[in-house]
Amino acid sequence: MRTNRAILNTTAKVALINGSTPQRRARLLSSGFDEVIDPAKTPPLECKARIMAVMNRYAATREVERSAKNSINAIAHICKPGDLTPRELDLIYALGRHEGRSLSIKTLTRLVDPRDPITFKRSVKVNISNLRKKLHGPYRIEADYMNGYRLYRANPADVDD
Repeated sequence: MRTNRAILNTTAKVALINGSTPQRRARLLSSGFDEVIDPAKTPPLECKARIMAVMNRYAATREVERSAKNSINAIAHICKPGDLTPRELDLIYALGRHEGRSLSIKTLTRLVDPRDPITFKRSVKVNISNLRKKLHGPYRIEADYMNGYRLYRANPADVDD
């Protein structure tokens, strides 16, 4: 398991072991298995549920990775994704999806961090300030004091990089 960790990293690993002890199960889990099941002690429906839970975790992880990759690809022409913090990446992605339109701070906080918008609301100005320094070429973030912020492509004649 340890030798092939790189290959097995994206594959669900379930060990089926008859007559297991807590120590053996713990050793298998610590060696890299996602789940250890003793079919002699575990009812079939529980086995199925535990295996499905492992499979669902891997599917959710793949979806998160796919979503992050799409976000990075979508903003690569606006700024260098590697230079951004995760919060800045989410913020520029939200602004980029609505390019040219003003987004209120309330809307930005709901798009970027729907679980804790109040905490993020306090740092929006700082994140926007940091993002402005990291934008490529003609892209600018403008403060629209009535509506929030908007990302737009400036006229090339007005850009002085």
